[in-house]
Amino acid sequence: MNFNHIIDNYGIELRIIGGLIIAFMLGELFAKIVQHIQKIFEKDIESWQESRFPATRWYESAILDEKFTRPTTWLGWMEIVFFYFCFWQNMPEGIGMWLVFKVAVKWESWNNIVKMPDKIKYGQQESDDIEYLKLRNKLATMVSQKFFIGTLGNILASAVGWYLV
Repeated sequence: MNFNHIIDNYGIELRIIGGLIIAFMLGELFAKIVQHIQKIFEKDIESWQESRFPATRWYESAILDEKFTRPTTWLGWMEIVFFYFCFWQNMPEGIGMWLVFKVAVKWESWNNIVKMPDKIKYGQQESDDIEYLKLRNKLATMVSQKFFIGTLGNILASAVGWYLV
């Protein structure tokens, strides 16, 4: 089989497909990093709440199960394709517009939907202010890290995928 003929006839398509494959592989690596952050956070939440509130209540409220995180994974894959397309078409403004939109959505959802109460009361037991502040800080840190590492990872995966091939 003459591979030069294939490359001559399908070179740009092979480059695009090869770059996307590399980008998806790197995206998977960044996804593992984000999952590791999530696991560390889950352990912190479990150890914190066991002595203060019923375990299932905290776990259900703070940790998303797989059926809710799957769309986040899909969004990550779509971001990789979008960022890859932006690199291919030399459109950095497309990446910038997406980042502005994504930050605005995250900001709005955090302020109006997911905002944590000032205190938590379960039955007659109320949370200790310092301990609750620690928990809120851990939750905010985990959400921020997942957001930034995931987004930056998708941009880097797409850039490397494009520039390597």
